Amino acid sequence: MASGLLRVPVILGRRTLVTSVPRLSGVTTTGDEVPVVGIQVPVTEEENSKWLLENNPPAPAKKGRNAHLREKLYTVIGNRDIVGPGVSGFAEYIEAEEFPFPAVRFMEPYPEIMPLLEKEKGDWKNLSIDEKKTLYRYSYRQTLKEEYTPEGLGKRLLIGTLFGLSCTMIYTQITIDYIFPWDPRAARTRQADWQGVHLGKLIAQNTSYTPGDPYWDYDKGEWRK
Repeated sequence: MASGLLRVPVILGRRTLVTSVPRLSGVTTTGDEVPVVGIQVPVTEEENSKWLLENNPPAPAKKGRNAHLREKLYTVIGNRDIVGPGVSGFAEYIEAEEFPFPAVRFMEPYPEIMPLLEKEKGDWKNLSIDEKKTLYRYSYRQTLKEEYTPEGLGKRLLIGTLFGLSCTMIYTQITIDYIFPWDPRAARTRQADWQGVHLGKLIAQNTSYTPGDPYWDYDKGEWRK
């Protein structure tokens, strides 16, 4: 019967505690095994470590705040470089006159720009005008001169206003001709009977009464002859 100490893993929740236990005297074992709750544990340190890794693998490393933030941002901005805080403190491309430095570049990296990005780390005197323009367009959508150029907003407003008036006139004409046809000559207010009745009401109410009216004698209640 063997004697001595063995390292036995004891599972405590999600953690593993490796402890040493004495061999039981008076208990017959096979080889170097120990009866611990029916689990057979290897004796050597190497096999013990291997067994622990197989039965209790390490928990995955937690992602830091920067990793989560990077995953969240780059699903929106793609592979664009974040070059500063920007006007709002978020990784977004905003062109503002009072803050002309966006937080991210305008374009994503492409094969043709990579050599220029390495070249710009050196002396800019070695860059040609075209290369400088290419680097600028890589970071910005437009120049300040292009941003301040008038876009013809007044013309667009005039065109929109005329278009709206035209649509209104066409709709009105269609309504008069087809939906609610109306003949001015057949209007009730143009008929002699209606005009006579209406005139009688005006006379009875002394509407627009004028002393010495040349047409109606208010004293006699009849037309003047």
